[in-house]
Amino acid sequence: MRVGIAERIQIRMGDITLIEADAIVNAANPTLLGGEGVDGMIHWAAGEKLLEECREIGRCPTGEARITKGYNLPCRHVIHTVGPVYKLDGGNAPKLLASCYLNSLPEVVEAGNGYFANPLPLCVIGYDQCGVPDHGGGDNHCIRRA
Repeated sequence: MRVGIAERIQIRMGDITLIEADAIVNAANPTLLGGEGVDGMIHWAAGEKLLEECREIGRCPTGEARITKGYNLPCRHVIHTVGPVYKLDGGNAPKLLASCYLNSLPEVVEAGNGYFANPLPLCVIGYDQCGVPDHGGGDNHCIRRA
């Protein structure tokens, strides 16, 4: 019997740096060198080797994704993706945000059997620091339109 997607998704609240998974998804900045919020905590928890690997990779353009090892994290890999800055990317922002998710999925497949953790809500990549417009009701049109 085939299991539907609803039966395969788990919603958990907690610290993403403590999740045992093939990969976690990090809403990164283009330098991949850590930053504030969850990005900074992922770098802090993973340790110095994550920063070293990110320096070797170099920049990650908006909408793209890069994969690294998890190092001191309980996950095997970290998928770093850079969300748009809505005030700068304007009308292109919804497509760039959708690209974050579309480009992260192949990295999940590369990381293992597909058990990964992505911060919720779905539009969290770029939601706070990048000014994703809030249209109320917990719904964000950027994914639906893209």
